[in-house]
Amino acid sequence: MRLTTRSTVALTTAIATAVGLGLSLMSPIATAAPQARTQTTSAERSAAEAALVAVEQALDPAVTERSRAVQPRRDLTLLLNDLFVALPDLSTSDRRTAQRYLARPTDPGGDGLPGLTIDYANGVTVQDDCGSGEPGQGTDFCVNWLNSTNDAPSTADTNGTADSDGIPDWIENVRTDMADVWDVEVDEMGFKPPLNDNKGPNNKLDIYIADIGDPGYYGYCTSERRVSGGWAASGYCVLDDDYAPSEFGPANTPRENLQVTAAHEFFHAVQFAYDFDEDNWFMEGTAAWMEDEVYDNVNDNYQYLNSSPISNPKRPLDHSASIGVYGSWIWWRYLTEATGWSGLVHAVWNRADDSDHPAGNHYSMQALDKVLKSQDESLKNRFNHFGVVNRAPGTFYEEGEDYLSSKAADSFALTSSDKTSGPQSRTIDHMASATIVVRPGSGLGDTGWQLKVNVDGPPSSRSPFARAVAYNIDGDPVQSKVIKLKKNGAGSAKVGFSSADVDRVDVTLTNAGHAYKCWERTQFSCAGKPKDDNLKFDYRLTAVAP
Repeated sequence: MRLTTRSTVALTTAIATAVGLGLSLMSPIATAAPQARTQTTSAERSAAEAALVAVEQALDPAVTERSRAVQPRRDLTLLLNDLFVALPDLSTSDRRTAQRYLARPTDPGGDGLPGLTIDYANGVTVQDDCGSGEPGQGTDFCVNWLNSTNDAPSTADTNGTADSDGIPDWIENVRTDMADVWDVEVDEMGFKPPLNDNKGPNNKLDIYIADIGDPGYYGYCTSERRVSGGWAASGYCVLDDDYAPSEFGPANTPRENLQVTAAHEFFHAVQFAYDFDEDNWFMEGTAAWMEDEVYDNVNDNYQYLNSSPISNPKRPLDHSASIGVYGSWIWWRYLTEATGWSGLVHAVWNRADDSDHPAGNHYSMQALDKVLKSQDESLKNRFNHFGVVNRAPGTFYEEGEDYLSSKAADSFALTSSDKTSGPQSRTIDHMASATIVVRPGSGLGDTGWQLKVNVDGPPSSRSPFARAVAYNIDGDPVQSKVIKLKKNGAGSAKVGFSSADVDRVDVTLTNAGHAYKCWERTQFSCAGKPKDDNLKFDYRLTAVAP
């Protein structure tokens, strides 16, 4: 039951994500696919057909041309991943079409479909660097390319360990950067390596080089062959043949685009060894986080802050139907910096490991909650603090001076003649927050003025949290106080409010509820229906005289 239900809701979620991203998620996969089900419900068939349509639209030349005119899209990895999941629920005819989309560049059958321009199956000799005496011999992955067609990289061969060694410079760059990525993500950080694919020149992970920037994509790694009885899968990757500025813009050099794409996409191949059907926000958020862990100086993932919990704190953190799945990387950066635990993301993936249905396996939000509790940490406390520091990222994050700041939901100015905001109210969805700004005005210059914050929120069982932080004129926090909420959700606290010392006070209200009715075909964790949305927080702000 779990397999059928989980598969169907995952497809629905991925399709919604594709729409939110402008249909931006995957490309060719291989086809050691599940067999057709003996019985498929109408809901399963409809979801599978929608997954196929989403891929067809995502790779439609008109759509990709519009996308490229704006900005190349990061990742095709999730749409075709879910089309792979959908194969058993498709009709025989649709399954054949899907398998053409899912074919490797070296597999026949994919040519001629709209949006697919990879020419590997057209009789051109495929090159690789894994032969005897070549750089990939005996290594964990193999780089494959063509010396002709539009998918061929430049044939320039002047660098590397041996000039004019027959391997193009771009291929040597790919080999060098992928090796560095493997060293960091697998050898240093301890993540599982991608599973062997039992295909290609050495039966290990294959990297294909092709012109995918023209239709509007950076790269992808996709699941291909399900392994064991769980949710682990092998896969392969495709990277662009040059990352030309004419296709990808001038923000990064071609080499930098190669590096961060390799770090991001390879981590998807790593994720497939744990659970290729995990929640989208978790998969994409940690992949975008990984870019900065491997190549700290490139900072390409800054672009996603415009669609992140910093820019939109009222949107649930685990909402998987928008570009915000990439922006959630900042949550993982916050957690590793706030806890000082560089292995936190690894620990969460270990908890979420469903490669062979281990005891204690959890979906994304469950796994995170369990990991934080194991370190005597509180998810609701951490999530509230996350909302607090995002108002002034330069005072907290290592690179926060370069981040944008979160905007306030409401603002008030209190004076000696108008000391109260009166009764106010905000409704907040699960894993979201709202910050109210209050400033001391005229007549509040004497030492001893305080701001009293009264909150009447949801009961403690719904995971509310509130905190007041006072900032000086330089924007530095000078006082922070948790507003202790009782079992019924009510509580109050006072912070300094003299205009001589305080420029503003931020009151951050957080709904850290993370309970779900799972497998309901939604766009949230475990494809579940949140049980803690639209919770009401009443509050009153009062200037209290010395």
